[in-house]
Amino acid sequence: MPAARKPMTTTRQETLLRWKVTSATRGDISHLVILNANGGLGWCSCEHFEMRLQPKINEGNRCETATRCGHILAARKSLTDLIIQQLGSEPEHQEPEDHGQNQTTPQQSS
Repeated sequence: MPAARKPMTTTRQETLLRWKVTSATRGDISHLVILNANGGLGWCSCEHFEMRLQPKINEGNRCETATRCGHILAARKSLTDLIIQQLGSEPEHQEPEDHGQNQTTPQQSS
């Protein structure tokens, strides 16, 4: 029977682009994630990434869904949540009163 999956916890490291992410199946293990590595696809110290995903990147595969492990996805979500939280302290964006009624439409060329 496979090990029960636990929620991954993320901890920001020295910069916004370096995170420590716990294993979903082995909570006593954490992996280092560097989000801006590999041209923005990310890098993770987990075995799955190093053995299966990094070789795909090395072969030129730039598909985000095929080259990111769950630890990279968790770190990206944490970074996104952090940015949104920090932006939440700014005044809310207000929509214009006309709700787009006065916008012009592009002219079609003949």
